[in-house]
Amino acid sequence: GYFASVDGALNRQRNLVEQIRPIIKDDFQLHSFAGSMKLMLIITIILTLMAVTLSSVDALSYFEIHKGLTADQERMFFFLELFFIFAIVVSFSIRLIHSYTLNIRLLFQTQINVLKNIQSRNFSEYAPVVSNDEFGVVSQQINRVIDELNEKERIRKTLEHIVSPNVMEKLLSHDAGDLKAGQEYDVAILFCDLRKFTTYAESTPPEKVIFFLNAFFSKVADIVEANNGIINKFMGDAILAVFGTTSEDNPVEDAIHAVWDIMLHTQSNQLGRGKMIDIGIGVHSGKALAGIIGSNDRYEYTFIGDVVNTANRLDGLTKRLGYKVIISQDAYMQLSHDEKERFLDLGVHKIRGKQEKVHVYGAFEVEQ
Repeated sequence: GYFASVDGALNRQRNLVEQIRPIIKDDFQLHSFAGSMKLMLIITIILTLMAVTLSSVDALSYFEIHKGLTADQERMFFFLELFFIFAIVVSFSIRLIHSYTLNIRLLFQTQINVLKNIQSRNFSEYAPVVSNDEFGVVSQQINRVIDELNEKERIRKTLEHIVSPNVMEKLLSHDAGDLKAGQEYDVAILFCDLRKFTTYAESTPPEKVIFFLNAFFSKVADIVEANNGIINKFMGDAILAVFGTTSEDNPVEDAIHAVWDIMLHTQSNQLGRGKMIDIGIGVHSGKALAGIIGSNDRYEYTFIGDVVNTANRLDGLTKRLGYKVIISQDAYMQLSHDEKERFLDLGVHKIRGKQEKVHVYGAFEVEQ
């Protein structure tokens, strides 16, 4: 009965591993019982059974169960009984050791397979916890790792729709403290917004406004990405794009190439009722600090510095000067000769928020 019950328990454990492996995830407080202690307990009970049984046989021989036999015959029968019991106990013990070995091998193989899945970024299968020994503890730790990786993958997929891939990698790989400290970049900032869009939104159903903005800025985002830039912010009917963090090329050249593509995209779209889209674009270059800003509970990854503020002000200057694209002298001086030919010197102008005047250049003069 002892051997049958232990062997049955080992077989049930093995069957349980094979049945629940793809779906189960146990998460409970596990008080581990060492596998070596289990094996020691099994061996101790087996030896105890052998000792008790042999003692019983020895006692029976002295009680002269087999009366009328000579001493040699009694000795022979005693050793036959001893050999029979020893053979049975050893056979059953080998069976238990075989079952125990199969379980250990299966648990090892199951955990290795799960770890291989993790290595190939497949986090759908958990390691079953079917024992309270070291294997159960290891399985629970593997499952906790899978949970953390699943959460990280969920965040990654969410961030893919919010920030650019390189920003996403920074958020996932850097410590929050390092991100709050910030990192300095030499960048070109492109600030673009839609003109007279408030009037359009007042007379248009909200769902159509959202549909138009999503369609328009989806293409703009593709243009920015194609020119080695990233979209840092969507601000209603405006965007903030950054060039110089993903490529070692001239960030100002990349930004200006994006400007021409955005202008072509704008000319191919209409607001409806024959109204053409009107936009303003400001470009400035300089040093910006990139990091996370906000509270402990909520923050965002953004670029801050005078270069960002100036690009925003240059975008606002397009209305006053009558040009759709305004760039600073700092940006202009980094352009090639051919690109410079496409801009007109607009002189020095005062912009809001800055004490010193800014020398600017314009392109795409607005028809009066």
